[in-house]
Amino acid sequence: MKKISKLILLTVALLLLVGWDTGKVDNILSKSSHISSAGDRIAYISQQLLGTPYADGTLKGSPDSKEELVVNLNGVDCFTFLDTVEALRLSDNAENFIKNLKQVRYFSGKVDYVNRKHFFTDWISGDLNTVKDITPEIAGTITVEKYINRRSDKNSWLKNLPQTMRMVTYLPASIIDKEVIKTLKTGDYIGIYSDKAGLDATHTGIFIRNSNGEFFRNASSLKGKVVDYPFREYMTKVRGIIIFRPI
Repeated sequence: MKKISKLILLTVALLLLVGWDTGKVDNILSKSSHISSAGDRIAYISQQLLGTPYADGTLKGSPDSKEELVVNLNGVDCFTFLDTVEALRLSDNAENFIKNLKQVRYFSGKVDYVNRKHFFTDWISGDLNTVKDITPEIAGTITVEKYINRRSDKNSWLKNLPQTMRMVTYLPASIIDKEVIKTLKTGDYIGIYSDKAGLDATHTGIFIRNSNGEFFRNASSLKGKVVDYPFREYMTKVRGIIIFRPI
């Protein structure tokens, strides 16, 4: 395992290295450097993480403890799988990957628990967004008012974080047919819509289209690893989806 450079250690104040290998990252980035399409680049990078064990609670920080930037290539949950892939998509070397991971995971790139993007729609609510919400562009979507982080009893899901009103648009799973799927692109980030008060999505993944069909690539707690699941079949199990497209 290669040692992380002194420059990176100097530029990242608090960095927890778990399964960190600059050689592995550089290899992925080198082999994907020729891929110009954002979606195809996401497909290639995420494919390298297929089989990675599912690991919940890998991030370090809470309202009562200091946040640390975690770089973990050996275990991901559904959300860290996405932010790792997106940070890699934006990078051309290991050092840039760490910089981009901070930008993708935290508002303004500031490593702090209150700045962490805890909710899926946080990805489109900052000033340095790398994705756009294309859900409203699809016919048949539903838009609802949500107070993100506010439970039905008015308490917060996450302590010390604001309760923020957002208009959330989702595509009902009941209308996801072949024609709707044609509007999706490889590399689209998918949030599984939640109708619970204060939540926008309960699970996330990536839409993949290849010669074998359409798939929902995700870090699955049930399968215990990153897997490809037939997209149409997965959609029969959910209420709806939110779709973010890389820009």
